Amino acid sequence: MKLWLDDFRIPPDSSWTWAHTASDAINLLGYTTEKPTIASLDFDLGPVDVCGTGLDVARFLVLNFDPKDFPVAIHSQNPVGAQQMRNALLDAGFTVL
Repeated sequence: MKLWLDDFRIPPDSSWTWAHTASDAINLLGYTTEKPTIASLDFDLGPVDVCGTGLDVARFLVLNFDPKDFPVAIHSQNPVGAQQMRNALLDAGFTVL
């Protein structure tokens, strides 16, 4: 599975599984037997209290996946949020694109 997390921008092509909120992404990741081959994360997903952020998903990845299994791309336009996600993932050993 190629995970695309974004509330607005569409995935690059139809090979990506599109999650619109942090909980959508976490549910996809937590309930599938198919491991991700790549994840591409946005930070801002709408109202934080409803949609969460990409940082929530990055933290889920850190706690639940081996960082050697797949890289994570960050396509967020939010420089502060993107850096928070990058730091969390890099600290855990993930390859960040």
